[in-house]
Amino acid sequence: MEFLEKGLLVNRCVGRVMTRLDGSRRSFGTGFMISPRLLLTNWHVLKTKEVAANSTVEFQHAPNMDVRQPTRRGYAAFEAQMKS
Repeated sequence: MEFLEKGLLVNRCVGRVMTRLDGSRRSFGTGFMISPRLLLTNWHVLKTKEVAANSTVEFQHAPNMDVRQPTRRGYAAFEAQMKS
């Protein structure tokens, strides 16, 4: 498989995490799927179960690109199972 084809395949697992900090302010981070039900991200992105419960992850997000963008897929309501 060519390098760019591998990159496109792996890109499907990377998502933009959007958190609601106080009901109106938003914060963004990234994460990636390491299994069909498990997203890996840094602690500063989802510090608490409450923040995770009010967050969404959007896959296939590519701002400022001049290529045709695929349909974005957003997922809400992280399960509050946090591992440290």
